[in-house]
Amino acid sequence: MTDDFSEGPVSLAHGSDSKGTDTLAEPSKGKLFLFGATTTILFFAVLEGFSRLVGTIQFPPAPLVSELFARWSHNHEYDPLLFWRLRPGSTIQRDMINSLGLRGPEVTDKTADEFRVLSLGESTTFGWKVPYELCYSAQLETRLRAHGNARIINAGLPGYSVFQGRVFLEHRGLALSPDAVLLYFGVNDFLNVAFRQERDSRAGTTSRGLTDRQLFVSRQRWAVKTADWLYARSNAVRWIGWLAHQAADPAASSPNEVQAHPTLPRVPEEDRWASLSDILDICRENDIELIIIVPWYRDFEGHALLLRRFADESGVPMVDLQASLQHLSSRKSEFFIDGSHPSAEGHHVIADEIWKVIGAPWSTALTH
Repeated sequence: MTDDFSEGPVSLAHGSDSKGTDTLAEPSKGKLFLFGATTTILFFAVLEGFSRLVGTIQFPPAPLVSELFARWSHNHEYDPLLFWRLRPGSTIQRDMINSLGLRGPEVTDKTADEFRVLSLGESTTFGWKVPYELCYSAQLETRLRAHGNARIINAGLPGYSVFQGRVFLEHRGLALSPDAVLLYFGVNDFLNVAFRQERDSRAGTTSRGLTDRQLFVSRQRWAVKTADWLYARSNAVRWIGWLAHQAADPAASSPNEVQAHPTLPRVPEEDRWASLSDILDICRENDIELIIIVPWYRDFEGHALLLRRFADESGVPMVDLQASLQHLSSRKSEFFIDGSHPSAEGHHVIADEIWKVIGAPWSTALTH
């Protein structure tokens, strides 16, 4: 006897295929994507929150590592374009670094009658171990202001090369609307890559054996730029980067090991010339006057020949400190605190020589 169910074949709520085999209804691809995206966002939100509970971290670490790390980590920070910069709001030599990462007062909007000068350079321009008001840029500003509304922005950064000055001008300096640029670069261009490597937080990976230009180009790759973007915004990513950095093979990341071209200068001669040419092109395209200064050092003179040749061939006004202060050669120790950095008296002498070139035309421009 066969049971006869009047209800007929049972229809399962979750469906069946054409052959009568039971199947579960598959979720749509949209729902799967939404679930995955939500789960991923939630995971990273929890990871980010946990990392902040553990503690905020700055990574890549300050660029002056080796024996100077502890001393400099509070006022230097990584910069994806310029390699490093001064940390806004920090203090150095008792002066607060402004919001642009520069020494000196905040830079306000330029007024219609203001004559504005951007003073680009290295630690001499910055005024290493000299009060801000005694730096040559500040002294020149005081003299100019006696003739009208003038401002000289001190954009000197310790350790910077002329290549970094060129990058700063294009990516940061033009936004400040300068009418003129003073350019003071020299000895840092000649420091070899090993010197910079010892001061670069990523010496074991991105800066080994690379010139400044090569290092800049390498950091424009999409993977590095993406990492920089994440480092700037995520504390969790900075922790992951720091842990990976600590877990790396010490022999592979030693800041004292250079595998390629250990004597290669940071800015080889062809790169120095190209940087100067780029700076001149940028200035001319934006109706900015360029003044090249041949720096004055106590123990170094190798930078002068190329600067003189460039100024001569391009017709750019030049202040040749090395030549005009030659009469002080026997007394250099009176004007320097070490082999490279002028004392307050040295800055006064430098300001005097620059004023001899720019004082009359700029003062006239201010009074008309």
